[in-house]
Parts: sequence; structure tokens; C-alpha cells
Amino acid sequence: MKIDCKLLMVALTIPLFIGILNFKAQAQVTRKLGVAGDIPVPGNYDKDGRTDIAVWRPSNGTWYVINSYTRQVVIRKLGVNGDVPAPGKYDDDARTDFAVWRPSNGTWYRINSSTGQVVIRKLGVNGDIPAPGIYNFSIKSDFAVWRPSNGTWYILRN
Repeated sequence: MKIDCKLLMVALTIPLFIGILNFKAQAQVTRKLGVAGDIPVPGNYDKDGRTDIAVWRPSNGTWYVINSYTRQVVIRKLGVNGDVPAPGKYDDDARTDFAVWRPSNGTWYRINSSTGQVVIRKLGVNGDIPAPGIYNFSIKSDFAVWRPSNGTWYILRN
């Protein structure tokens, strides 16, 4: 049985062409930010819809963010050693706000990204685990802690 050479070329070329069309290059992105002891706190800090690389440094209570849009490093001071970083979208501007929870006094501290004002709220006790999130139908994060000793969630609506 003879196979036409042109037919064979078409039969071999079409799957190859389709494979080339479906090929998606995978790129590895590498960014340097942080030192040993820093805690990763990624979020959309610049409101461009993409996650920004960010760390919080417990030793000095400083946040370091590489804005994904401008590639500029933003530095904000909020927190002290012993605090737990708890970033979230606490105001309604779609940007991640800097926030920490202080276990020693059960207090939340956040910087509103829309106004720059520091907001302070009490919720939780030492031993709780901060768990901010959107627990209602709003677009804003709520302050929340989970208490391992009794398995109870405590949520302060924002």
C-alpha cells in the first residue's frame, strides 16, 4: 500500500502545529526581599489586582513591600516584637491594609490604606490565633480570633 508523501507530511505536521499553539512557556520569577526571621505577608497593597511580595520584620515591626506595578519598595512601621501580622482588606478601597494583632493585650492595630489613619480594636486574649477574613457579605475583612482552648471563634464585624 502506497501512502502519498504529501498526505504523510500533513498527518505529521498538524499535530506538531497544534502542539506549538498549545505550548505555554513557564517562567520562574525571582525577587529578593527579606532576611532570616521575616514573615511573608503577600497581598494587593498597591491596588493593581496582583499580589505584591511583602514581609513583616518582627525584630523592628516594619513592613517591606515590593509593589508589583511600580517595583518600588514601600516601607511601613507597624507593630512590635511579639505581634502577629494580620494583613487584610479592612477598609473598602480593595487594597491590603497593614495590620498586626498583639497577643499580650488582645489588641488589633491597622493602618487604613485609604486614609493612613491607625485604627485600634480590642479582640482576643493571649493564646488565641488571629484569623482575619470576610465573614459576612461585605467586601471588608473582619477582625477574628480562634481560641484553641475552647474551640470558639470570636469575630468583630468591621
